[in-house]
Amino acid sequence: MPGAPYKPNLRNNLMIALLLIGHDRAPEVYAFLDRREVPYLIAWAYNPSTDRLCVGFDNRAAMQALAAAVKSGESTLEARREGYKAGVNTNFEVLEAVRDLYGFQR
Repeated sequence: MPGAPYKPNLRNNLMIALLLIGHDRAPEVYAFLDRREVPYLIAWAYNPSTDRLCVGFDNRAAMQALAAAVKSGESTLEARREGYKAGVNTNFEVLEAVRDLYGFQR
């Protein structure tokens, strides 16, 4: 029946919901789903200013954290190399720092 709200099939304990990828769609789509009471989840998107349920990540914050980790890894490696030259660190500790930095850069 057109325009009727969505009703889950409780007899079979089934509930249908939509998984929408990203926010890029006409507002009329959301209005249609809301009118019909169709549950949905937006994936692969993060928008803290929306009231719509979304699962995703903040790419900008992730890249800033990754850049900080690489910079920290570079500093650690340099300190370990200097420590090795001074006889404080072993070559194993230097190799660990190289491995960690490589992991951050991947």
